[in-house]
Amino acid sequence: MFPFITLEEHYVSVKARETDTVDDYASFPQHMVTKLRSLGDERIQDLDKGNVSLQVISHSPGTRSPAVCLAANDELAAAISKNPTRMAGFATLPMKEPEEAAKELERCVRDLAFVGALVDNHADGKFYDDERFWTVFEKANELDVPIYIHPTYAADSMMEHYKGNYDDAIAVALSAYGWGWHADTGLHILKLFASGLFDRFPEVKIVVGHMGELLPFQLERVIAIADRFGKKRGFREVWNKNIWITTSGMFALAPLACLLQTTSIDRVLYSVDYPFSSNEKGLDFFKEIEKSGLIAGEDLEKFAYRNAQSLLRVKAQALLAPWPDTTLSHIQVSPATDETKMMADQTWDVHTASEDMLTELCHQTEKLNGIIGGYKEAIRVIKLSNGIAVKIGRGVTAAEARTQEFAHQNVDPSIVHVPQVYRFFERDYDPRWSSSKGYLFMDPWDALYQKPLIEATNTLLSLTDEERRLARLVQIARSVSLRYSFDIDKRSFGLPEGFSSLPPLPPLGQ
Repeated sequence: MFPFITLEEHYVSVKARETDTVDDYASFPQHMVTKLRSLGDERIQDLDKGNVSLQVISHSPGTRSPAVCLAANDELAAAISKNPTRMAGFATLPMKEPEEAAKELERCVRDLAFVGALVDNHADGKFYDDERFWTVFEKANELDVPIYIHPTYAADSMMEHYKGNYDDAIAVALSAYGWGWHADTGLHILKLFASGLFDRFPEVKIVVGHMGELLPFQLERVIAIADRFGKKRGFREVWNKNIWITTSGMFALAPLACLLQTTSIDRVLYSVDYPFSSNEKGLDFFKEIEKSGLIAGEDLEKFAYRNAQSLLRVKAQALLAPWPDTTLSHIQVSPATDETKMMADQTWDVHTASEDMLTELCHQTEKLNGIIGGYKEAIRVIKLSNGIAVKIGRGVTAAEARTQEFAHQNVDPSIVHVPQVYRFFERDYDPRWSSSKGYLFMDPWDALYQKPLIEATNTLLSLTDEERRLARLVQIARSVSLRYSFDIDKRSFGLPEGFSSLPPLPPLGQ
C-alpha cells in the first residue's frame, strides 16, 4: 500500500475558539470537535489508521482578523515542529484585508515553511475576481506556492438564494454541504477566469477539492462558452496548467470517473477532508479504486502521493509496518525497587501507546538500567523488554527507520538479519540543529550494532524509476556482501555505515 499525502484536512485554533462570535460546530458530534482541536497524538494515531504519511493541515472556514490568523498559524507551526515528517501547513489568511493577507502568506511560507494557503471561497460574500484581492495571488505566484480555494458558509446576503418553501435549516444545508459549497466554488473559478486573473498570472497555482466542485461534469460546455470571453488563454489551457483537483470528502467511483475523463491524472490528488471524513474511509475508497482498475499502475502512485510531492515540494515517508500482533509487553527493570516495580507492572503496546508515554518510558528505563549501546546524551540504544529495543538521538531519522524496514522486508534473513521496526516518531525539535530527536523502536536482535544499511534508500519515494531499479540492485547486493556501499545521491562508493571492521577495499579494477 502506498503512503498518502492529504491536502484538505482541518483544525480549529485556540485563538479562533476564543474570538469567533458564532460556533459553527456547536451541533457537530463531540468526537469530531475534539479531533478538530487536536494537533497531537490523537491526530497522528488517526493518520496511522488511514496510512496517511503526511497531512497538510488548514484552518476551518471563517472570516478572521490578521491577529487571529497570525496566532492560528503560529499554533499550527508549533504543532508541526513536533511531528515535521507527518504534518505540514497551509496558511490561514485574513482575506478581507488583502494586503495583510499577502504579508501573512509570505511570513508563513518563508518563516514557518508552510506549503501554501487555504482560503475561504469568499470574504463575506465578496469573490476574488475583484482586483483588490489579487495581491494575494501575486504573492503566491512569487513564492511559487498554491492557493487552495475551499468552500465556506454563505454570507447573509447570499442566503435568500437558498431559501424556499421549507424549513430554514434545509436552506442552510443547501447553501453548504448539500449543494452551495460546491456550486459556488466552481462558479468562483469561472469568475477568476473571466476577470483575467490567469492572464495576469499565467503560472499561478489553484487547488480545489471535492473532485472539482462540479466543474468536471460541465467542463466541455464551460470551455465552449468561456472561449467567447475574449481572454488570451482558453479555459482548457488554464484547467490543464493552473488547476489541481483533490478528491476530499468524495468517496464514489462515478464522479471520479468523470474527473479522470476530463483531467490529467497528474492534476488529481488524493485527500480525505479530515475529521469530517475519516482516514479509514479514505483508505477504503483507495482500495475500491485499485480494485476497480479506474486508476492503476504508476498512476495510483501519482494519485496517492507523487503529485502532491511535485506540487508542494514535500516528501511522503514510507509508513512502518505495524507490530505483527498487539500482544502487550512489559518493561523489565532491575534492581527491584518500588519505582521499578511500578514500571514493571505497567502494560503497554508499542504501536498504540502515546508518544508521551513511550518517551517517559524510555527516559525512566535509561535512568534505571542504563544503555546497551552508543553514548549517553548522544545516539544510544536502550532495551525496553525482551522483545523491544529503542534507538534514540538527533541522528536517528525517519529515513533511517524507513530504510531499515525496507531492508527487513527485502533482505534474505538467512544471509543477514535486519531488525524489524515497530514504530518511529520524532520529538523536541531544535532549530539550532534543524532536527528533532528520533525514537526508533525495533526488534532488539543485535540492536547494539544496528545502523542504517543503505543511505540510498532514504529517498526511494522521490527517485526516478531508473534510480529505484538501481537501489533495488544495491539492496540485493548488500544482502550478499557487506563489503561495499553505494550512495546514490553522491554517486560514490565507500564503507557501509555502521561497520568499521571490514577489510579495506581493493583498488578499482580488481
